[in-house]
Parts: sequence; C-alpha cells; structure tokens
Amino acid sequence: MSGLRGDDGLPLESFKGKKAYLASPYSGSEEERLFRYNKVLEVTAFFIQQGKFVFSPIVFSHGMAREYNLPCEFDFWSDFDHAMIDLLDEVWVLCLPGWYESVGVLDEIQYAYKTSKPVYFIGVDQGGYEVSWTIPKMTWESIFPLSTIE
Repeated sequence: MSGLRGDDGLPLESFKGKKAYLASPYSGSEEERLFRYNKVLEVTAFFIQQGKFVFSPIVFSHGMAREYNLPCEFDFWSDFDHAMIDLLDEVWVLCLPGWYESVGVLDEIQYAYKTSKPVYFIGVDQGGYEVSWTIPKMTWESIFPLSTIE
C-alpha cells in the first residue's frame, strides 16, 4: 500500500496537510449498514495511519446512532455533514458498491461542488486504496444539471 497514487499520478504525499471529508454510502439493511461501516472504518484507519487527516461521518455517527437510537437516514445528518464539509479542505468519496446511487453521497458531492471543494474518488481493490481521480466540471453538469444546483 506504499504505492498509493493520487489524481494525475501524484503520490498520496501530495495531499499532505489537507483535511478530507470521507463520503461513503451507508443506508440499507442492517447488514448493509454494518458492512459499509466496517469498510469505511478500515479505510479511515488506514489513511490516519498514513498521517492523513480524514473525517468520516459514518465512523463518527454509526456507534452513536446505534447506542442512542438516533436516525440513520441522511436527512437527519445532512446539516451536520454540510457543516463538516465547510470545515474541511476537500471531499473524498469511497467508491463502495452503490456509492453513485446513495442519496447522501450524491448530496455531499453536490454540496462540495457548490462550495468549491475539490472531490477525489477512492477506488478499493484487493491491493489497497487508491485516491484515483477528480470529476471535471463538464461531468458535474451531466450528473447534476445546473437547474438542480441552488
């Protein structure tokens, strides 16, 4: 995993000093939520071990929601998530299965775009994690038509 590369082939060290919000899908059955939580926990721990400042709202809220019977739905957490994105430098999207269908992840990507935060995508493979690419603006507009951005 020492060969992690960023977009344009930059080594992960290029992201030194940046504070990242780690978006990932969460909603689903209890089994799906537990799988997604465990995967994002593993990825968050990996990046922290590499000296990266990464905040995961799922790692932060999963245990609290279970222990104190808080809602798991994105609507409950969206204002908090937006406030955290505002505090951090960039958004990283963990591309677990279903990330592109996740209401929360798509909202976080759209919010990052509206607030001019760079977005990077993390691919997961058998060899580790790779901060892989950013979406150019023309692709943003195909994902989020300008009429949907307020």
